[in-house]
Amino acid sequence: RQVQRLRLLERGQLGTGATHKSAGLIVQMSSCPSKVRMARCTLRDIGALSARADLGFHKVGTLRVAASERRIRELEAEVLLCKQAGVECEYPVSGPAMAEMAPYLNGETPGLLAASIPSDGWIDPTLLAQGYLQAARELSEVVVHSRCGVTAVLGHVSEGVTGLVTSDETVVACDAVVDACGMWAGLLPVRDSAGEVLRPPSYLPMAPVRSHYWITQHDIQSFPNSMPNVIVPDARFYTRPEAGGAMVIGMQEEQSLSQDVMSLPEDGVAAHEAAAARRLMGEGEGEGEG
Repeated sequence: RQVQRLRLLERGQLGTGATHKSAGLIVQMSSCPSKVRMARCTLRDIGALSARADLGFHKVGTLRVAASERRIRELEAEVLLCKQAGVECEYPVSGPAMAEMAPYLNGETPGLLAASIPSDGWIDPTLLAQGYLQAARELSEVVVHSRCGVTAVLGHVSEGVTGLVTSDETVVACDAVVDACGMWAGLLPVRDSAGEVLRPPSYLPMAPVRSHYWITQHDIQSFPNSMPNVIVPDARFYTRPEAGGAMVIGMQEEQSLSQDVMSLPEDGVAAHEAAAARRLMGEGEGEGEG
C-alpha cells in the first residue's frame, strides 16, 4: 500500500549502525520457513530496486556444505523446504563440483555433500538501505530526520497510535509507526498524551550477539569474484567473495557472547566502538564506557 507521507527518524545516519557491519549475504536456504520467505522477498525487492538504480547485487549463488550424517539430514530437509517454496536448488553437489565452484575447498574429502542455490548472492547492506530510501522517495513524500532519537510512542486505548516523542521532547503526530530499531526495538514505551505509561519497555525475543569476520588480502586466482557464498555448519564458518579478488571469512562461536540490551547505554554500539578505539590507542578506559 502506497503511503502518502512518511517521516524517517534516525538516531544517527541511515545505514551507519549495525547495517554497515553486516556481511550482506542473501541466503534462501534455511530450516525456518519464515526465513526462506523473507529471503525470497528481499531478492524480489532487490530486483525491483535495481530497476531504479544499480545496487551492486552480486548473484554468485550459495553452496551449503554438510560434513556429517546429522548435517546431511538437515541439508536434505532444507532442500525439500526450498523446493516447496519454489527456490531453485541443485542437490546433491559432488566433491569435485564443489572444488570447481570454490577452489579453496578440498573436493577429495570423503563424506562431503552440498546443495547449491544459484539465485543467492551478496550485497553491500548500506547500498540496499539507500535503495529502499530512494524508492520510497519516488513513491511518497519522505522526510528524513537524521540524529533524531525517539523516546516514546504516543497512543490511546481507543484511538491507537497518535504520535512519537523525540529526544528533544518534540511531538510528531502520526497514525502508524514502524519500529525498526534493531536490538533496541523493545525499549520504546507507549504512553498517552498525559504521560501515563500504557506499555512499559519490554524484552523482545532477541539479543545482540557477537560475531566475527575477516577479509583476506586480494588474490583473484585463489578467490575469484564468481565464487559462491559457502556455508559449512559443521565447522561454524561461512565465506563469500569480496570485490577485487578477496574473500570474507565469518566464524560463529560455539556459544557466542550475547549482551542484555537493557544494560546497554543509549548508544551502545558507538560507546563500545569508542572504548575499543581508546584501548587500541593506549588511552585506557574512559568515562561512560559500556
